Amino acid sequence: MIDTSNANSKVEIINISNSYIGRSGDWPGTFTWQDARNVTIQNSGGGVVTGVHMRGLQANTAALANLAIFGSPTVNDITLDNSTLCFPGQKTNAPNIALVNDASTLAIRNNTIAAACDGTTFDPNKATANITFGSSNHNNMLIIGNFFARPVAVSSGAD
Repeated sequence: MIDTSNANSKVEIINISNSYIGRSGDWPGTFTWQDARNVTIQNSGGGVVTGVHMRGLQANTAALANLAIFGSPTVNDITLDNSTLCFPGQKTNAPNIALVNDASTLAIRNNTIAAACDGTTFDPNKATANITFGSSNHNNMLIIGNFFARPVAVSSGAD
């Protein structure tokens, strides 16, 4: 969770590199995954959230989005590069793999964003979108060079 607590709070320049973020539970095949979200970036206190950069991240989760950005008020300069966001292929997949609300200056480049990863299987009826844009308040977005196992969806729904 990356967040502010009040209007004077500042979250600036966070780099997460070559890391693994996993869900709680057992390894594939045991069907014991716990519902979890791996990364939430938000600005609930109304301060400043800018410069969160993730590179070489592998994030696996079950039942909630791997990455959620709730930018109201706005979060700025968020990047996801050369990373993998997916589900372990067990339990219930989330309606979206990445959820973006009100982000400004967002880059999602050269990632694998898929309902299943590392040879696991998934029920195609359980995951509806790789990226869901839950609002229309987005500025300066770049999404390029990504591998998607399902079509990119634009939705007004919430996670």
